[in-house]
Amino acid sequence: MTDSPVVALNHAVAVSMTEGPAAALALVDTIVGLDSYHLLHTTRVEFFTRLGRDGDAAEAYRRALPLALNLTERRFIEGRLGRRLRHQTDRRPDRDLTADPTAT
Repeated sequence: MTDSPVVALNHAVAVSMTEGPAAALALVDTIVGLDSYHLLHTTRVEFFTRLGRDGDAAEAYRRALPLALNLTERRFIEGRLGRRLRHQTDRRPDRDLTADPTAT
């Protein structure tokens, strides 16, 4: 394998399919030189999502968004981030759903 950071990122994706997202995330966290590459962060989104780490996934989308120079990719990331944030809000109701609605 070469020393290319992109090759290392692709390798981490392959590892996620065989060993799971935690192992892949550990590899991604060691990659040097791709912090300004939006696909590094969107890859992290996938691993965080599979690990149930929704807050970390949203933060990774936020990091990827300004790095995506292509308008189509920016819109895609914006849409995914928006859906993720709405989903998180839907899962956290503003009121206590276990409270007795007839109590005063």
